[in-house]
Parts: sequence; structure tokens; C-alpha cells
Amino acid sequence: MGYSLVFLKDEKLRQLAELLYKQEALNMQKMKFNSEPERVKYLSDCRANYESVMSILNDVGKLKTKFQNDNVRAPIAADIFSNTETFINNALQTVRNMTLRKEHLDKINDHVNSLISSMEEMDPQNGTQVQRVGKEVEEYNKAMLAYNTKSGGIGIKELSKMLNASNVSFEKLMQTYQGKFDFPAEFKDLKDVEKQENCSGSWLIDLVSCSGVSPPLSTDGHHCHFVSMPDGAALARQIAHH
Repeated sequence: MGYSLVFLKDEKLRQLAELLYKQEALNMQKMKFNSEPERVKYLSDCRANYESVMSILNDVGKLKTKFQNDNVRAPIAADIFSNTETFINNALQTVRNMTLRKEHLDKINDHVNSLISSMEEMDPQNGTQVQRVGKEVEEYNKAMLAYNTKSGGIGIKELSKMLNASNVSFEKLMQTYQGKFDFPAEFKDLKDVEKQENCSGSWLIDLVSCSGVSPPLSTDGHHCHFVSMPDGAALARQIAHH
């Protein structure tokens, strides 16, 4: 599974987030929910993804503008802004599952909020503080590395490699939890795109985001909906050429 990604800047990135939200809302007509609260929750999460992108871009944009005349903080703020654009591009174009994308965007938001606080508190005349914030930016980039280093994003093969490194077999894991997922066939018989689009759960996102958090191997409280997900990469290409 591969993606042909394009780099969208601020305004066009906002357009992509809006298109994904609208398509996911339309897709709900084809989905079966166990209850009305579950349907409302799903729509709310779709909206939350859109609003999260708007909020993150607003925050890093304000940070860049605020320190544009600060010789020390201006380049750091510019790096935070451009790196965040990259991470959001990657999340919207490669993470087609709405639930996983939401958790990924939440992680980006948490990192951005932490960096903004550090930038606000930093004394630009204090070399130690400047180095510390620079280190935080570096760690931010490393934390999102799994979503930023490959144009194809995190696919089923990459995820399997990460699990194997932890002495966990992905196929065996999914067979164990097969009964908790609404797959139309045995997991091993699904195509890679179907596997990636329909797996959700916080323990998966913790693994692929290299957060260092030991994943709780449980899918309790999570539900997988089998429906074709919007192709963020294809939508991004359309936006880039208009």
C-alpha cells in the first residue's frame, strides 16, 4: 500500500481537513451503529478532527507571528510551524481511519501546546533555556517520526515490524481479538488496505506513534466500522491542483 503525498500549506491544509470531515459525515449513511448515542459520538469525533486541525494551525500560526521579530525565537517558531504542517499533512493523507487520525491529531496538539508554553516561558537571553527548548522541538519531531519518515505512512507491514520488535506477532494478536472486530472475513484473509482502514483502538496508535507508552492489549470499548474511508492523499492532490 502506498501513497503519493503532496505538501499542503496552511490554507489548503484547512481545505483538506474540511473535505475529509464532509466525506466522513456522508459515509455515515452507509454505516451501521448500535445506538443513536454511538452515531452521535462518531459524528462528533469527525467534527473534532476538523476543529483540531483548525486549532493547531491557528496556534502555531500565532506563535510564528508573535515571535517574528525575535532573533532567537523566530527561527524556532518557524520550525515548529513548518514541522506541524508536515505532521498534519501526513496524518490527513495517510491515516484513513477516523479514530486513529483523531488520536494522532490529539498527540500533535499535546506536543504543540507543550512547545508553545516552553516558548512563552523561555528567556531568549538564557542560553540554557534556549537549548532546552531546542531539545524539546527535536524530541517532538522524534515522537512523530513514524508518521513523517515514509511517504506511505504507517502501513500494516511497518506496524508488524514494530510489534515483532516487541516480540508480539501482529497476526496472532489480531486473531486473538478477532471476535471484537466487525470484519467481514478472517483477519488474515483481508487485504492490507482493509486491515489498516478498519483497525482502531488506542493501543494501536500508541505503537505506531512511537510514544513509548506500553500498549494495553485490549479493545474493550472500541468498535470498528467496515466502510470505505476517504482517501486524504487523493483529496490533497485535487486541492493542490486547484
